[in-house]
Amino acid sequence: MPFSDVLTGWLVGLLVFLPFYVLSAMGAGDIKLMSVVGAFVGVKGVLLCALFTALTGGVLALIFALSRTRSQLPYALAILAGVAVFISCSLFNPAFLNLSLQGL
Repeated sequence: MPFSDVLTGWLVGLLVFLPFYVLSAMGAGDIKLMSVVGAFVGVKGVLLCALFTALTGGVLALIFALSRTRSQLPYALAILAGVAVFISCSLFNPAFLNLSLQGL
């Protein structure tokens, strides 16, 4: 991957969740983790990772809410799950990712 794609992927990964950090909904570590993910997967990949992260984060939040525990959900788990979904989709069905990225 060219260095410009690495740099723009890092920047987009940083900017995707930055508003949540400003609103104190996420920690700085989550923002840094997503920027590193962006550096590895590029701009289009980090946008899909962010989408999968948001979806898996919602499922994990629902599970935590139904379990009625008072512990907080570390969002790094949702980021890990979202990246895992992205990697498994790209390995098992790369045509799906190409179809979903045509508008980008």
